[in-house]
Amino acid sequence: MSLGDNAPADSLINALRSIEPIPSYNYRWVIADVEYLKDSNIIVGRLGKYKEEKAEVIYDESEKTFKEISVLDSATVALFVIDVDPHLIAFQVTSQIKPEVFVNRFKELMEKSRQSIEFTVFTEEGMGFLKFLESSIVTKATVHIIHPNPAGKDLYRGWTRELDNTNSESIRSDYTGKSKGGLTASEDTLLRQAGYMESDGYAEIAAEVDGVLEYQTKKHIKTVILTSPLSEIREIAELIAKTVRRITDRRRRSIGE
Repeated sequence: MSLGDNAPADSLINALRSIEPIPSYNYRWVIADVEYLKDSNIIVGRLGKYKEEKAEVIYDESEKTFKEISVLDSATVALFVIDVDPHLIAFQVTSQIKPEVFVNRFKELMEKSRQSIEFTVFTEEGMGFLKFLESSIVTKATVHIIHPNPAGKDLYRGWTRELDNTNSESIRSDYTGKSKGGLTASEDTLLRQAGYMESDGYAEIAAEVDGVLEYQTKKHIKTVILTSPLSEIREIAELIAKTVRRITDRRRRSIGE
């Protein structure tokens, strides 16, 4: 997602920190934990949802009576990182906060703050490994192939033959590029066939650029699942910001800017 150029860091930080929760169905959505990392020129924070307090009846053994207490349900949160200079935001995706949900809730919250920001949503999710390979210098790829049923197309006959000849249900293969240049997948190579199998649902591929995971089948780095504690947020945020900048540079090169 890109942010409009009229969003300087100070006003954006103040807006993010001042936003009040908004209701949606049985939940309330809010932006919290907003912090500006000056050295990296990035803003980090978390968007999340939580339920209102609810009454719950418990039994107090010491007093031998039932009591009604108020409890808060646990919150669901997603980390986001805003790279202030190119005005881009990268965000975590969870099982409960999908990309479209994050975008819609973030926009609603920012509109409430009356901060003037324009959003352009872009995604490389589902772009396909072969297209990613054409626009990136991929230094390592891991391919997981499962046997197609029925036997499959001629487009991936090499993998089908290997599966049949070894009586295998699946194959995992690693590709590591040479010191200069990235991996290539010319016609008739197994790597290109793996790309065709991916599009048909018979392969999963993960690809790295300079040691950093930037592509996974059906979940690009933009939707990487983060499980680290909040204490590590600075390191994670800086890593994401670097990844976002690489993606931006790659997109610019691909359209000839």
